[in-house]
Amino acid sequence: MIVSDSKKFVLFHNPKTGGSSLTELLAPYSNRKSSRLKGHGWQVPFHYGGMHMTANESWASMGRPEWKSYFWFCFVRNPFDLVVSAWSNRIETYANPTGIHKARMDAAGIPNPIPNISLRRFVDLELGNNRFLHIRRTQTDNVITGAPKEMNMIGRFETLDADWARIAKEINVLPLLPHRNKSNRESDYRQYYDDETKAIVEQFYMDDLNNFNYSF
Repeated sequence: MIVSDSKKFVLFHNPKTGGSSLTELLAPYSNRKSSRLKGHGWQVPFHYGGMHMTANESWASMGRPEWKSYFWFCFVRNPFDLVVSAWSNRIETYANPTGIHKARMDAAGIPNPIPNISLRRFVDLELGNNRFLHIRRTQTDNVITGAPKEMNMIGRFETLDADWARIAKEINVLPLLPHRNKSNRESDYRQYYDDETKAIVEQFYMDDLNNFNYSF
């Protein structure tokens, strides 16, 4: 979570929901500082705890009573689109695994490399698995389950600019977002799914589909 005492907000960072763009814009107001705004892991120093800890985990380890009066917000994304974005982001990692990614695959007994990994294979390997934090749990678990306070606003990735403009007005910061980490794939996620993959993702993310009113 990113916390600002100067602007009195708390951002909970759901994976693949524009978090890098939000972090860049909010960095000057964050209680935690860093001079680095690029390179692997540049976002981490601005967050309390791990970048994608749940609201419950973050609060239990780092929370302060006065922060409950701040404006709490997060963004969510259609789970079917989120999974495709995560897969697109990891195709090259599977084709040429190195470092910690190769070590995790080796430890799990996953033969590698896997060139041109399919969405179905990716889902079978990674959905709900701790190897890949982007899709290891639902967005509901990230920002609702066990949270010490309800979000003041839950924005949607699909209307990121408009929802961010409303939040920016609430916390008195600039409304124009930089755009980082855009996926290199077709915009319509539906074309990547077969019936079985759709059913697997639907079952895993059922709470998100219900809580945030998403569908395929």
